Amino acid sequence: MKVQCGKNATYQSWDTAQGLLRQLSNEVNSSVQVEIDSSLHFSLMCDEVTDVASRKHLATLCNYLGPNKEVKVAFLNDVEIQDRKAETIIRCLTSELQSRSMPLTKMSCLASDGASTFSGSTSGVAKRLKDAGNSSMIFHH
Repeated sequence: MKVQCGKNATYQSWDTAQGLLRQLSNEVNSSVQVEIDSSLHFSLMCDEVTDVASRKHLATLCNYLGPNKEVKVAFLNDVEIQDRKAETIIRCLTSELQSRSMPLTKMSCLASDGASTFSGSTSGVAKRLKDAGNSSMIFHH
């Protein structure tokens, strides 16, 4: 990425810093996505957390095989969620996977802290993901 600027440019404003961070984030995200797309399988690590302002978040990371068959870990997102229900988490995860064109059939594992929202055998997140895309997916906590 080549940036051209005037000699008087300082890049110290909030808007400029945010713009540069966005651009760098897009560049990294794009190259990580290319690697994930070329991997035969991927797995997700998820956790629902509550921040100091009592807002609920879903943090998601992805494990995949890199170009040299090494295991890589990439941060996918941290989104604010309305509640801790499995329905809400499924909606967020499937939306993220769809936006990245990551089919559930390539997902081999889901890892979480084992909370019932994730591990419930009838309506937990793992069960719902397994039913929706990959019946051979394993769940680990």
